[in-house]
Amino acid sequence: VLLDLARMIFEEQSTIEHMVFRILTHTQSLIQCQRVQ
Repeated sequence: VLLDLARMIFEEQSTIEHMVFRILTHTQSLIQCQRVQ
């Protein structure tokens, strides 16, 4: 049970990190688009 719980927490953390990474890259592309204009 503890192993499953740890695995769930680890998966949630990795998805959160993935979301943050996507948001960062999205914001970077937005800033670059604004610079071009």
